[in-house]
Amino acid sequence: MQPHSQLLCQRLYPGYVLGQVPVLEVDGKVVQQSKSIFRFLGREFGFDGESSWERLQIDSIIETLNDLENEGRKVSREKNAEKKEKLLQNYLQVVLRRIFGFLESILVGNEGGDGFLVGKKMSIADIMFFTHVHDYLGFIPEANLTEPKLLLLYERIKSNPQIAGWLKNRPVTKF
Repeated sequence: MQPHSQLLCQRLYPGYVLGQVPVLEVDGKVVQQSKSIFRFLGREFGFDGESSWERLQIDSIIETLNDLENEGRKVSREKNAEKKEKLLQNYLQVVLRRIFGFLESILVGNEGGDGFLVGKKMSIADIMFFTHVHDYLGFIPEANLTEPKLLLLYERIKSNPQIAGWLKNRPVTKF
């Protein structure tokens, strides 16, 4: 990747066909769609697994986290108070527990849960997990992470020097 490559997240330009962000521009070429960009950057920087099997596991976890995100959006976008409350309770009691329980079992199945979700080093699955807990769950204040090994994983990722530095110095945004 060239040094001038940048993720454009602050402004929409008419030339971007989908008219939405994020957009990744590399050497004058533009691509859209956040998960595609996320996976590309994971490959470019060595966070995509050591084998085809690890990459499959990572993709499975990413898709599971996408499911979690989509269910959370249903809650946050619902306008009807009664429906919103039902969706919220289902999200808190069923969706979060099912997905976090699944991720906890994946983590425990890999080195006893003291490392990362897949393989022996941090992957984009771990980064996406961290992002969901750190950022997305903030939109639903009642949501929480109670699984012990996942809590430790969250702290391991948060204490990574590059991630800690980004969290400390990043611009304040809604997302």
